[in-house]
Amino acid sequence: MARVVKDPEVRRDELLDIAQRLVAEVGYEAMSVEAVTQAAQVAKGTFYHYFSSKEDMLGQLLDRLMDGLFASLEARRAAVDGDAIAKLRAILEASGEYKAMQLPNYLSSASLYRPENYALRHRLFERWERAVRSIIAPVVADGVAEGSFHVGSVEFATDVLISLWFDTSQRVLDRAVAEPDVAGFVTVLQRDTAALWAAQERLLGVPEGSFAVPMPPNAEVLFAPIYAELLEVMK
Repeated sequence: MARVVKDPEVRRDELLDIAQRLVAEVGYEAMSVEAVTQAAQVAKGTFYHYFSSKEDMLGQLLDRLMDGLFASLEARRAAVDGDAIAKLRAILEASGEYKAMQLPNYLSSASLYRPENYALRHRLFERWERAVRSIIAPVVADGVAEGSFHVGSVEFATDVLISLWFDTSQRVLDRAVAEPDVAGFVTVLQRDTAALWAAQERLLGVPEGSFAVPMPPNAEVLFAPIYAELLEVMK
């Protein structure tokens, strides 16, 4: 059989697509390099041409997922014809919608919380924080300039927002995973996320309820796989 030669980016995306499907089906830990190469009908050498390891593949898989998220946020921000409150609300809504749509693929992110993946998690989070800052900082600056946001420093307000979204959200997740079942997990997420939005409103000096993003009605069904995976890796 003749060897099939594909464009490098096409081949890489094909391998990532297969890995993403396998993660959703069997979980990251159960997925193997062999399973990916067999499904793609390529040699192991092809895999290692694109990825230095299984962990590197996970990093690239999550980077691709986050690139899609950030592109969605940027597009939603650009499409809003309104003040900074409307733009920031649209960004938050777009984030929730994208994550809900891609929820099965976010199972791969649970493996970031294993101790052996600390360095990878730190590297990815630093990159994601930079991407978030590039989207949020202009909105905060516009809000201050137009009088929608009332803060003493655009840079400081952006720092605190990012801290809320990354550091505080991690603490919320830790509390939620400690719950005995998925119902408790969703309850903690809903309660503490609402508190996070309220803190964000007070930080920016906007009316109460400006950034309320409701939990989807089928949240327990949606979050059950994530809860189970997080229990496994964070116990």
